[in-house]
Amino acid sequence: MKIISRKTPKIYHETGLSSFLEIPPHDPEGMKKAEDQLAGRKYWRKEISDLLLTYNQSIGNDAVAFQKIQELQNDNTYCVFTGQQLGFMSGPAYTILKGIACLLLAREANAVPIFWLATEDHDVGEIDHTYLLDTLGNLSKFHLSLPKDGRFVEELFLTTKHFKVINEFLEAVELPDLIKDLSGETSYTKMMVHIMVRLFSGTGLVFVEPYILRNLASSFFQKEISECDEIMKVLQNTTQKFVEAGGKGALDVSEGTNLFLKMEGKFRCKIHRDGDGFHVGREKFSKEELLIIVESEPERFSTNAAARPLLQSTLFPTLAYVAGPTELTYYHQ
Repeated sequence: MKIISRKTPKIYHETGLSSFLEIPPHDPEGMKKAEDQLAGRKYWRKEISDLLLTYNQSIGNDAVAFQKIQELQNDNTYCVFTGQQLGFMSGPAYTILKGIACLLLAREANAVPIFWLATEDHDVGEIDHTYLLDTLGNLSKFHLSLPKDGRFVEELFLTTKHFKVINEFLEAVELPDLIKDLSGETSYTKMMVHIMVRLFSGTGLVFVEPYILRNLASSFFQKEISECDEIMKVLQNTTQKFVEAGGKGALDVSEGTNLFLKMEGKFRCKIHRDGDGFHVGREKFSKEELLIIVESEPERFSTNAAARPLLQSTLFPTLAYVAGPTELTYYHQ
């Protein structure tokens, strides 16, 4: 893919709710303010760069992206993020548009463009299909029958019947050889990531999946558990003010924590507050028990939509995020 324009189209309609954003999208000095806030903060730059490099090599990304990753080791280098669930054959068109907008904004800011692949999500119904409009205006749906049992998207696998649907789609878009060399790949995530990488080849877009970050995220998970009551109270108060000001809340702030725990059978279950302790599914845990699990098995934890951008900003020097409409509501809350 070749990105020509260096100007980023910014679509943001002022609604009178921008006071809920520390730096609103329409602020002409927004980038400078964000950079000033990040200056001097400490990050695990070497560790993050090593993880990103290993991961991007594994998915077939190219030297342009590798160079961007190396730049992250410099203290004055920042990131521009976007992200999306990993939809079938890249998902809706706006997934690609978000990637392009991220690249353009990163070029303007001389930052590293990173695409957060939301593969720890478990809402399979949102990513297992896509639509195609043919030259006659007919709309066709291509659907993969994937299990909807609560497991992470990263743990879904493809079978012969799934490849039949994939090949039908590629024939319809006249790209029958796009994944010819990947015929032996059975991981849904890896297959779709390879497609995204090929679409953005040569642009410098860096990709990240949350599973590679979980060891570094253990202190973040610990804080979310230790201070869950205070964190949820802040979210609830802000959401109440946001709704009273005319906003429509998109985050559920009633459940006590912003974390999920992977249980036996690879199911992703919400961690709920339960008196002085917690419950996950039918199992009960004390705060101390959950903190022990975080210490020994951080890979079992994942964030919801409220905590994900906070984790991102904790681990990465994040200058800006290219958000969709619902994500923008999350940020307001």
